[in-house]
Amino acid sequence: MVRKHEHKLQQRKASLRKKSGYYKVPIEETFLPCKYVTYVKCLQLEFTTSENAYYKDIVRGATPFVVRYKKYCINGFLFITKEHESSRRYQSTGICRDSMTTFRSSSKDKSLADEATIYYGVLKDIIRLEYYEGYKPVLFKCDWVKVTQNGIRVDEESNLRMVNLSNIIRFNLLDDGPFILVEHARQVFYSKDPKIIIGI
Repeated sequence: MVRKHEHKLQQRKASLRKKSGYYKVPIEETFLPCKYVTYVKCLQLEFTTSENAYYKDIVRGATPFVVRYKKYCINGFLFITKEHESSRRYQSTGICRDSMTTFRSSSKDKSLADEATIYYGVLKDIIRLEYYEGYKPVLFKCDWVKVTQNGIRVDEESNLRMVNLSNIIRFNLLDDGPFILVEHARQVFYSKDPKIIIGI
């Protein structure tokens, strides 16, 4: 079902014009599973009479417009998007966040284990959603490095984390995986490993 509509969705996104820092986000309710849409409608009815404007706002959904930023200051750090950083002498795109991740030793393993994990990535975009009742969360869109498959490892000699920025997680069209709330972000600095010589 999702694959059937991917082409149409891409056409709609491509046809939307950027104007003065705003761009329209296509409403994708029609691409969501029917059970999810029904659940959201039930929540909307439940919160219509509620005095909690925050939850009512979330369930109703954001307006179709967002604001984009090139840089954003939060948690004592100045974050800059990768595109904007290319014209700067300093690095402010490195980002990390703590998360709980479920792991299993193999596909046959039925016992799952939750572990605290640090995800590392590069900041690609900064957007602010606007909800009808005034809630305006800011999100970071990032390229996240895989925590497995040689994406991140600890160097035994230096005890430093080695992050392979070319080994990023690929998200499909409807995933929210690349996005995090700005409050969860921490800044990191990446430097090239002098032991790795390209071309040899």
